[in-house]
Amino acid sequence: MNTQFVIDQEGNKIAVILPIEQYHKLLEDSKNQNAEDERLIAELKEAIHNLNLVKQGKLKANPAKDLFI
Repeated sequence: MNTQFVIDQEGNKIAVILPIEQYHKLLEDSKNQNAEDERLIAELKEAIHNLNLVKQGKLKANPAKDLFI
């Protein structure tokens, strides 16, 4: 990793210079993480929706032991 920093007059790091390949990898990793986050949020929303349906008696709850099979 050949990361370089731009330093201001007080010695504070104010910018980063990365090799372009590393930059592209960071972008790709970020896109993948965003896609995973969106998938997880969608699953959680579905779970909350199903819990509300169970509360309303519109959906039968599965026993917790069935989750670990």
